[in-house]
Amino acid sequence: MHESIVIKGARLHNLKDVTLAIPKNRLVVFTGVSGSRACRALLLALVAAIR
Repeated sequence: MHESIVIKGARLHNLKDVTLAIPKNRLVVFTGVSGSRACRALLLALVAAIR
């Protein structure tokens, strides 16, 4: 099985208790409604998870 970066219970901006596993060595795309800032919030959570 491939390794993943796991984010559990993210609560940042408009994220409310989001849990996800992002596979390493794969192309991953985040999409959302324009102006919702969901993609930015997920990227900030990802940066915090890998630090």
